[in-house]
This record gives sequence, C-alpha cells and structure tokens, in this order.
Amino acid sequence: MRDDELHSDASELFFHSQSLHHDRPDHVQVGGERVDGTLQRRELAQNINEVSRSGRRLQDYQCCHSSESGVVAPVFYNDRFTLRIRVEELDDAGRETAIVCYGRMPRESSMDWVCRAMTETQAFADRIGRTISCDTRKEMRKSFETLLKTHGSLRNSLKRLLRRFVVLALRWIRRIGVTK
Repeated sequence: MRDDELHSDASELFFHSQSLHHDRPDHVQVGGERVDGTLQRRELAQNINEVSRSGRRLQDYQCCHSSESGVVAPVFYNDRFTLRIRVEELDDAGRETAIVCYGRMPRESSMDWVCRAMTETQAFADRIGRTISCDTRKEMRKSFETLLKTHGSLRNSLKRLLRRFVVLALRWIRRIGVTK
C-alpha cells in the first residue's frame, strides 16, 4: 500500500497504540476500521516515522513545554502531521503508553475538523480500553487547533507567493512583448 492509498480521504485519521501486553499486537486503526494486515501496519509506521523525522515540531503553545504534558507537540510535515497523546494506562512493564494520531490536514480549515479529530481520537481510545485524562483532552484540542492554524497560515503564504510569481511573470512577458 502506497502513501496515497493510505489517504483515500484527504483528512482521514490513522491511529496507532502499543499493546499493553508485550505478547499481543499493537492497535492500528485506519478510517475507523481496525487494521490487521502486516503491510498496512508497516506502511503506516513508515509514514509516522517519516513525519516524525522530517517534520517540524510546533511549539507555539504552552502545553508543549511541560514535562507533565499529556500531549507531545504536534509534528507537521508538508500537509501531514503526527500527534502523540499520553494515556493513563501503563504497559505490562510499567511504562507510559500513548496513542499516535497521524493524518493529512483537511483542504479547508474548519473547526469541524478539530471536533471530528477529537471525537475519532476518543472513540479509538475507548475501543482499545484507554483513558485520556480531562487535562490531556484539553491539550489535545489545543494541539489540533494549532495544527489547523499552522496549516492555514502556510496555505495562505503559498497563495501569496504564487500570486506574486504570477504578477512578476506577467510583467516579464509584457516587457519581452514590448521589446520585440
């Protein structure tokens, strides 16, 4: 499965969470459906790793700087993101566990996307028996809002750059046409 196949819906969310028991498979969900296939799991892991390695950590909100934070600063790369959300349950070795949310940003910036991302993340946590604290949910919302704001400002910057390029290209074409 290629990356574009993982994204049939441009704003579809993907979730991964390590099993609490070392002898059981991790929990993976794509588009609301549990994923059991090894190839899909591997592709999703590769995409999450690529964004985590190559992306830019967004640290322009306060919760990112706290070591007690339940949400690790979102990572943004092109139009994709990852967000690591700590849950209350520990694995069988006593270590903290988390849910990783991965996806592409929606084409249009809308608070509806933030609400949907929150709902889908909570539904995944409920399905796999994980607890997201109230404080972590607040941080998670702030993270999704930050992602949406950042994506919107990048899109606007690209639009301005493209407009400027078109204006300069038209001036250059007129100048060449005048000199011929």
